[in-house]
This record gives sequence, C-alpha cells and structure tokens, in this order.
Amino acid sequence: MYLVLYFLSFLSTTIQIPVMMKRNKKSLGARLNNPFNIRFSSRNKWLGQLGNVNGFVKFSFPYYGVRAFALLFRTYLRTGRDTISRFIRSYAPSAENNTGLYIKFVCYYMGRDPHYKLSLKDFHNFARAVCAYEIGPDSIEFTDEIEHYNF
Repeated sequence: MYLVLYFLSFLSTTIQIPVMMKRNKKSLGARLNNPFNIRFSSRNKWLGQLGNVNGFVKFSFPYYGVRAFALLFRTYLRTGRDTISRFIRSYAPSAENNTGLYIKFVCYYMGRDPHYKLSLKDFHNFARAVCAYEIGPDSIEFTDEIEHYNF
C-alpha cells in the first residue's frame, strides 16, 4: 500500500489527510455514488435514489448524489445554518463525527474562518471540501460533477 500524507496544523491540532492511496476498495460513499455520505431517510425521496445501504443513500449516478447535497446546501442556508460552523454542526453532529476537526478541515480547505457566512456562490468550493473530508482520496472522482452543478 502506498500512502502520501499531508499534515495541516491548526493551532495545537494536527490532522492527517490521505491524499493518494493505492488500495483495492473504494470508499462506501464512492461505491454508492453518494460522495457526501448523505444518510438515508424515508422522508426524502431523492431523484436517482436506489435505496439504503448501511444507513446511507445509494444513488444511480454521481450526479444525483451531488444534486442531493446541493439541495441540502440550499435548504441549510435558507434555514439559518449559513456559516461553515453552523452547517457542519447540523450536517455532521458530534454524536457521529469529530465535528471540530471537520470544521477546521473545511475552513482550511476554503481559506475561511468558521463564522464565514456561506452563500450559493460558495457551493462548489464548500462541496469539494465536504466531499474530500467525507470520502478522502475518492473525492477526485466527483470533481467534475461538483464543478458542473448549477442551481
């Protein structure tokens, strides 16, 4: 296995981000065409949704996974979860995630602080950051879908 790590320092915290890895298996999010690891809910009937695998939505094509995240992004902004910190705390609660580290990663990736007020123009950069955090090196496969998505 080949592994390249970049170390990012945030005050006294160091995080390791896998950048390139030779491995046999894709991440679950990549295999499900769900690069943002959107949780399954019977209340949501996403376009392109094929079902539920281990609690996550399975989409027929990557476009539908990106589209679902774009709709969530727009909804979160409309409902007051409009800063990086508020968005991530709601999207990735601490019961399931290291929310503080997640926020630091997204802020570093975007070059913004946690209280930066997001708008629709931030979607592509924010989505790339969330995708990179959620599925690591497999996120490169979804770059084109993210870049070509328009509201």
